[in-house]
Amino acid sequence: MSYARSIWKNGPNRYPRRVRLDILALVAFLTLIASAVGGGLFVDGVGASSPSHSEKSALLQAPLAGNDWRMAGYGPADTHFNPEATINVSNAGQLIMKFGSNPGCGGNGVPAVVGGTVYDGGANGLCAIDSGNGGPNWSALYGDQIPGPAVVNGTVYAGDLTRVRFSGFNATTGAKVFTNKAVGGLIGAPRVANGVAYAGGGSWVYAFNAVTGAVKWAYATGGTTVSSPAVANGVVYAGSSDGKLYAIQANGSGALWIYSTGGTMVSSPAVANGVVYVNANDGKLYAFNAATGVPLWAHAINVDGLTTPAVGNGKVFAGSSDGKLYVFNASTGVLLWTFTSGGYVNSPAVGGGVVYASSSDGNLYALDLTGRFGCSGTVPRTCNPLWKSGLHTIRGVPYDPVISHGTVYVTDSFGTIYAFGLRKIQVVERYQAGGKFLVPGATDTSTATCNAGEVAVGGGYVAVRAGTSTADDAVSVGWNEASPDGATNPTQWTVTLTNNDSVNNVTFGARILCLS
Repeated sequence: MSYARSIWKNGPNRYPRRVRLDILALVAFLTLIASAVGGGLFVDGVGASSPSHSEKSALLQAPLAGNDWRMAGYGPADTHFNPEATINVSNAGQLIMKFGSNPGCGGNGVPAVVGGTVYDGGANGLCAIDSGNGGPNWSALYGDQIPGPAVVNGTVYAGDLTRVRFSGFNATTGAKVFTNKAVGGLIGAPRVANGVAYAGGGSWVYAFNAVTGAVKWAYATGGTTVSSPAVANGVVYAGSSDGKLYAIQANGSGALWIYSTGGTMVSSPAVANGVVYVNANDGKLYAFNAATGVPLWAHAINVDGLTTPAVGNGKVFAGSSDGKLYVFNASTGVLLWTFTSGGYVNSPAVGGGVVYASSSDGNLYALDLTGRFGCSGTVPRTCNPLWKSGLHTIRGVPYDPVISHGTVYVTDSFGTIYAFGLRKIQVVERYQAGGKFLVPGATDTSTATCNAGEVAVGGGYVAVRAGTSTADDAVSVGWNEASPDGATNPTQWTVTLTNNDSVNNVTFGARILCLS
């Protein structure tokens, strides 16, 4: 029979003082650690066991709260704004690449992220991958150009530029649910709202039954409807190559209003707080009253009309072919700040007080949307990024980014889907290999060490004594206060034990709690 004694020392006063942990929720994590191991000290008696690695990992991993990004512009209003804040101004600089996965569907897509799956379209068809590790789930590769899917109520909706059709797929299996060959080419990615899918094709704006794929109605514009429509408050907003913005009633009863801009309209509109924002290739960003079509303001920003503005936190964000990201007051149109990249800036995404913008210079950038951090000068200020992906991280030209459940996803021109997120934080136990053996009266020291990239947040020891006695005075311990408190080595925990038993031997080893 043997007596096992397992001791931890940890808690809020035991984490390394000199080690900077780049973790926003450090206090919360230390609280979790204390609760996981009993707080302060715990003793495992005879027959008891410590929490397993998997149990501690499950208990101490930070849950990634957030929202699904169901279609190219987040929702049917196409604001490119996700209200989640897992990634925010305080931690955006710590983003790392989680994976780069090329499932074979080709480039040119803007992904949707729903229920742990990333759905993306491209030059070869439609693909679904695991949102956590990039592993393949399914693919529908027909050699068709899919501009970007929408995923709602278990169905993946996709337009097809090659075979000129609109299709629905089972989101879990990839099996085709329906196909409808439309009158014109479906160029824009679909938007889905209230059981109806909307898409532009040829010179038409279509409304499809979201269950059957049947055409409910079609509205003819005076040009080609290259852009995807935006849908808000019972109105469908779509631009056309005739330079007009159309506000079409979602019930199919006709146009509510039409406004002519000074150039071809390829940009998808964005609708927020009763205002429609849209770029035109006359070089201007426009804002209209969504109900009446009355222009509220317009600003020349050298856009070519290809990108969709993002709207959030009282601001409008517009990428431009001149290499700049422009940020405006959404109500007044006043230019607040700009950022200059090394190439064409695509449609941005906004969430957690951060705006993400990809550029043809090969980088994905994260910036403080308020124009405070990393910015200088007077309004309009000049801003620098909080973070960028770095040269050669993204192999091709990145397209529009999306944000979902604490991860930023972007597809490049080679069809690789990249995921950037915060380092997954978990606590693991590590021990000294082999342990130490103490004869009666002997004293020795044991050291446990965290792996590279980990830091110690607590430590202890495990001691096993031969014999039948269960007296607590079998060993006496001397804690080495130099570690992990930071004076010597913040990745180690050292313990010195003396065997006080005059008869029985003791085997012991240091034990360390590592944050990774």
